[in-house]
Amino acid sequence: MSSEYKEDYGTASGIAVLVSCIGWLAIVGGGIAAFTIPGSGGDKFFLIATALFIGFSFIVSGQMMRAIIDNTNANREILHILKSKQCCDTFATDSQLDDDAV
Repeated sequence: MSSEYKEDYGTASGIAVLVSCIGWLAIVGGGIAAFTIPGSGGDKFFLIATALFIGFSFIVSGQMMRAIIDNTNANREILHILKSKQCCDTFATDSQLDDDAV
């Protein structure tokens, strides 16, 4: 077993970043379109509100994906550390726990 842990889920991390970027592009694109497209105030408000809603939804989705991936990697790293320990005397066995209870 190698002594160094390597993070996994690189593709999923990339997809999470892409989803967040799409959200930011939706917000910026909606803002630019609202100020460059001629029309009444109600139409522009609807465009901005829609762009903000869709954009923030994508950003939050991407951030949640990233948080789940980071948590999974952290748990896998902890497991790797625990498995690489040479001596496991610090953990009590079931029989030791039963002896202490009596």
